[in-house]
Amino acid sequence: MNKNSDSYKEQFEIFLRELPIPTFTWQIVNDDLILFNCNNAADQITEGGVKKLLGIKASVLYKDQKDILDDLTRCTREKTTFSREMSYTYQISGKEKYLYVTYGFISPNFVIVHTEDITERIEVEQQLMQRNIEMNILNQIVKLGNTAEDLNTFLGDILDSTISLMNFDGGGYYFLDPITNIANLMYHKGLPSSFIDKVKAARIEDKPYNRVFLENLPIFIENYSKISPKWNKEWGILSIASIPLISRGKTIGALNIASKKEHGFSSEEKELLITIGREVGTTLGRLQTDEVLLEAFNRVSFYKDLFIHDISNIINNIYMALEQSSGYIDEPKRLFKLKETHERMKNQVNRSKKLISNVRKLSQIEDSEIPLARMDLIDKINEVKIMIGTHYLEKDVIIQEELESKMVFIQANELLLEVFENILINAIKYNENDVVQILIRTSKLKEASNNFIKLEFIDNGTGIEDLRKDFIFQEGYKEYKMTKGMGFGLTLVKKIVHSYHGKIWVEDKVKGDYSKGCNFIILLPLDI
Repeated sequence: MNKNSDSYKEQFEIFLRELPIPTFTWQIVNDDLILFNCNNAADQITEGGVKKLLGIKASVLYKDQKDILDDLTRCTREKTTFSREMSYTYQISGKEKYLYVTYGFISPNFVIVHTEDITERIEVEQQLMQRNIEMNILNQIVKLGNTAEDLNTFLGDILDSTISLMNFDGGGYYFLDPITNIANLMYHKGLPSSFIDKVKAARIEDKPYNRVFLENLPIFIENYSKISPKWNKEWGILSIASIPLISRGKTIGALNIASKKEHGFSSEEKELLITIGREVGTTLGRLQTDEVLLEAFNRVSFYKDLFIHDISNIINNIYMALEQSSGYIDEPKRLFKLKETHERMKNQVNRSKKLISNVRKLSQIEDSEIPLARMDLIDKINEVKIMIGTHYLEKDVIIQEELESKMVFIQANELLLEVFENILINAIKYNENDVVQILIRTSKLKEASNNFIKLEFIDNGTGIEDLRKDFIFQEGYKEYKMTKGMGFGLTLVKKIVHSYHGKIWVEDKVKGDYSKGCNFIILLPLDI
């Protein structure tokens, strides 16, 4: 009987030793467990390291891995068998593996632990999950591109998805102005304000932007502290990716994402981000085309409605003048009235010519048919002063100047006079004072590393209410469209200023009291 028992024990030990599943035997001693034995598979998977641990207590070996110690204690206490998956780093080799671990109680005082390496299966599952996430994002780009009501919604949703996918902290979009060769940060989230202030405008010839915008290649920075420790410390950003947005073979912008943690971009992640950039660029190109067509349609409708409105007024005024003049022809004593109605009709004819001229100029601006050239801004101010003085002899008009420089050069064209003339005429026309006072002031300022000349046209006229300030430059606004005497004036002014890559807005001469007059402000880039 003893011989058979010894034989069974020997066979069991051989079976356990040769079992292809790594197996560890723990012996229960008092309130702890001691690593008692292990088989060849366990020795192999630990690269021989486990034998050095024989006799060590579980409380010592797993003092920093409470979950494993709890599993061994549970098996001891409940005298049961259970399994779970875990991520485990072997203490001797340092290799990290995904394991399927089974704990089993063996009477009277042993715990057997089987470990199955499932690393390959888990990695495949993770890759499949990642591919599904990636496909969902790419499908989302296509879906949003077809359903998004505007570009901001589309860009915001894609940026959120990309930041989430990469587990990054923030990001944004650069969009290229092909005329100035400046890329502007137009939409962003989760970025430090100090970082935004520093990089909100960038010249595409400068490094590293030239790689994205001129070479159409992505940038992947895994540790920004190695490139610029100073800015890394200030911004707290370690990893950056900048992906070109390509439409019709040209880079129109860039998708940027940033992380506060160091991130090593895998080849799969790089390829995914490049694909996202390509899809976003293609969709943006199509959305922009749709918006351009819609804008063109709205613009034509606006021009048509406003033209009909103004022409109708002109024709009505001429008709009324003709009606009145017919009554003066047979009354010699009232022939002087005939001269007055003739002047009224002449003014209306000139008004119609101006209207047609403005429509033509607006069309030229929209089609970019009028090229820009270097010109002296101060010369144009002096020229328009002479024009105004010639046409408004019936009013007492005083135009003063506060010019920072005698010569200021900008990129513009002959329509610049149209801008100044419109603003000055409005200042004279909408002024009930005996003396019309207008101050033209110039000063230089810097915005986002760009140099501008600031022009202020300050008058003492009737002013513009705050509500109307919001729409006087807007096309198609119904109240604006029906405002008497405005015509295409400020619409034309806005279009011209924007064609120079400038800005225009209006403020009160005296803050909080619009009735004291207006201050029309124009910013134009300097040509240094």
